[in-house]
Amino acid sequence: MDMHSLLPAARVTRHIRLHHQRLLMKALSVHPGASQAELIEDSGLSRPTVGAILDTLCAQGYVVRDRSERARRGAPVGHYFLNAQEIRFLGVDIGPAGSFGQWIDINGRRLSSREWGQPGLLVPTQAVQVDPDDTVSGGTIAVPAMFDPKSQQLERSTVVPELVPSRLRERFAAAYQAPFHYVHNAAAAALAEQSISHEPFVVFVLLRTSIGVGYADSEGPAGLGPHHGEIAHLPIDPAGPVCTVCGRRGCLESWVGIKALAHVLEVALTIGREDDRAILAEVRERLQSLDGRWPPALHGALEALATAAEILTQVVGEVPLVLGGPIGELLLTGVRERIKQHPAWLSPRLRPPRTVLPESFRVAYGAALAARDQWLDTFAIEMGSEQEQL
Repeated sequence: MDMHSLLPAARVTRHIRLHHQRLLMKALSVHPGASQAELIEDSGLSRPTVGAILDTLCAQGYVVRDRSERARRGAPVGHYFLNAQEIRFLGVDIGPAGSFGQWIDINGRRLSSREWGQPGLLVPTQAVQVDPDDTVSGGTIAVPAMFDPKSQQLERSTVVPELVPSRLRERFAAAYQAPFHYVHNAAAAALAEQSISHEPFVVFVLLRTSIGVGYADSEGPAGLGPHHGEIAHLPIDPAGPVCTVCGRRGCLESWVGIKALAHVLEVALTIGREDDRAILAEVRERLQSLDGRWPPALHGALEALATAAEILTQVVGEVPLVLGGPIGELLLTGVRERIKQHPAWLSPRLRPPRTVLPESFRVAYGAALAARDQWLDTFAIEMGSEQEQL
């Protein structure tokens, strides 16, 4: 028989087996400690198929078997876990106020974290420094930028212009010898929120030195809107202040950008990108000191956010909008007050984040979860069949 006539069938067989592998790996990520019988019931696969795949995954070190629990009769019951000691992921959060890294294991448990100095990360000729013992199976870089999700090519970042020529994804992939991807930082925040709140659909409005909106659902995280999550220059009021970035009047940035808030709160501005963190910290301190007593100078910013929330509700429906980030939570009550003064035909449902993560590492944690999910979606090891390797 012509060997080429068997090729399609062999490829179908390999595809099915890889699908079964991913099915069991995802099941164990959701139900760690499941027994073989429980995996058979959950997956709908046959006992021989589940047994063969589990044996291979254990032999390869991706899964560990715990036989410590003994049934009433007979041999110990085997419980299976993804190997948290060997499978780790890295999430990186890039922003003008600092860059943060969060490592997690396969079960989403937070491990070590790190803060990087910004200049070195964004120099295209400088290698990313990696500890010799630091290995990851994959990573995701959360960015305040527009990019093509398919090609993973950055298109533009008005917040961190150095991102586009930095080749950051390629340099991280080369340093760790593992696949890395980009995700919008607001989408990463949405995924972090979803993982803890267990909601099927989360929309996250992220306010810090940039303004973004992202969502997470069963298909994963993504930036919302035509600009891949960047809504800083969403038109709000054509009679509003002139934006120093886009040059137009009344965009969201001109009202609630970090420099705009610093101006209305009378925070002294200094020249230089390196001061963004100090400006952000002082803006936060001023907002906290207000304790809900909003001065008239801040009403325009609160109104702009209320309008933006209404626009988002028109797009996604009346689902909860999480207003987060180091600035967002502090403005939440004021935005709610402004929404109550609007006509009741549209009622945005704003709430604060439910995550208990440190604010500095929330986005990085979401990015690490995105890396974990991407790895599970593409997981594949060969089962040793000659036909599968054709």
